[in-house]
Amino acid sequence: MYIRSFTLAAFVGLYSLSALSQPPQKAAAPEASRPATVAYAPAVDLPPNGMVFAHQNGTSASAVVPLHATEIKSNSHAAGNFARALVYAGPHAGVELSGTRAPITLPATTVLYVRLSSEHPDLDRERATLVRLQEKQDSRQVLEYSRNIFGGSLKRKADEIAVEKTEVEGQLVLRITPVKPLEPGEYGLTFLPKDPAQYSDVVFDFTVSAD
Repeated sequence: MYIRSFTLAAFVGLYSLSALSQPPQKAAAPEASRPATVAYAPAVDLPPNGMVFAHQNGTSASAVVPLHATEIKSNSHAAGNFARALVYAGPHAGVELSGTRAPITLPATTVLYVRLSSEHPDLDRERATLVRLQEKQDSRQVLEYSRNIFGGSLKRKADEIAVEKTEVEGQLVLRITPVKPLEPGEYGLTFLPKDPAQYSDVVFDFTVSAD
């Protein structure tokens, strides 16, 4: 999973947002081994190809379907940042997906499965994050970045959904279960590093309908 990095800059005394830089990131070392007492989810039959899957256990025709990765784009909010500079407010930027709806619609009780990488499975477990996407005029915002007026205190904001993460017995697979049914809207599974200046370059997005 590729990770991108985020920076801000000020121009001619007015604080505006710089472009998102994308330096290559070194993979962090695997975390220490987990305790021996781990609760496991039952084994699941996943398609041979793919990384993230949805188990539609809330439907009469229960099935596992792959979720496709959607590449993100950055939005510097240049006009809004100019206005903020006039009132001494800090600059903002967004990480977004094009379009207002995902290509797949899932039920509110959907359970997600992530096929972990054999090289760094602990990093995948730690970073896997379910977020609600903020619907805009022609896009869906995944993350929002901001700094104070002096260019410091970088903050990364996301509407994270509370989930339970469980390892699947006998498989290098992570089961992600929302703690309560999802409300209608746009969602995405992404991989967020602890460093707030970094983010994954793809989101596995889906829609939860009101039906």
